[in-house]
Amino acid sequence: MNNPDSLVIDSLPFYQWDTSACELPQHEVNVGIPLDSIFRPFDTLDTIFRQSMFSDHSLALHHHGLLPRPDTFPQIWIFLLLTAICALLCIYFRTHNIKPLELLKSTIDRRVMDRLLRDNNLNRTPPLIPMGFFVVATVSLFSHQAAMPHTGLPGYGILAGALLLAYLLRNAILRLLGNIFDNQPAISLYIVNNYLYHLLLASILLFLLFPMVYFEAARNVFIYIIGALIALEFLIRFVRGSKLFLTQTKNSGIYLFYYLCTVEIVPILVFVHWIISQ
Repeated sequence: MNNPDSLVIDSLPFYQWDTSACELPQHEVNVGIPLDSIFRPFDTLDTIFRQSMFSDHSLALHHHGLLPRPDTFPQIWIFLLLTAICALLCIYFRTHNIKPLELLKSTIDRRVMDRLLRDNNLNRTPPLIPMGFFVVATVSLFSHQAAMPHTGLPGYGILAGALLLAYLLRNAILRLLGNIFDNQPAISLYIVNNYLYHLLLASILLFLLFPMVYFEAARNVFIYIIGALIALEFLIRFVRGSKLFLTQTKNSGIYLFYYLCTVEIVPILVFVHWIISQ
């Protein structure tokens, strides 16, 4: 092992380099194996330039930098609004001691409805008005998310305000017609029936709005379900309300019934036309 002619591997470093890419170190003794002495050097191709397919077109360039990724997650105000409606609805049910099963029965049984109004102090108009607020808030949120979600919170506020104004105006017109035709008890009964149906509709819509907003894969499915539910509620409510109205009306009530149909149906047709146009 002490023979100077012998090769001691541990004493010599092992290098691998490409002499075509870098200069070899200058040593008195070659202590490495260059790759180009073993393999054929790679051929370097010239850069090929091709004409861009977007060079001659009629579309003007508007963005020169990177575009931010669109945020498709629902905004925080939607969650806060749904939570606030849910909390207020629970407080309203608790305050007036309204049981959901009793509310459901009152929509199909006149005696249950009278007992619910009497026992829960709902015979006056002020306790009934929050029912209208609840249905306006939920229907407005559904319409906003289905037709105009890009408008954000200002768009929802304008839509909810317009629907609330139309809701109160409709009730005012119904009461005015009842006074004109001297048939106020029948109109009052019809309006009370509407309030109960609207409270039930708002309670159901509130639970369906959560998966509609936060379950993106089934968003369109829930839109159709809620739309069909609103249409079904309107049909059943109008038939039940007409039955209650005709049982309480006087001889001249048939003319009032024509106006009642006009006041109920025309706003619905206008609203549906606006939803479809969006």
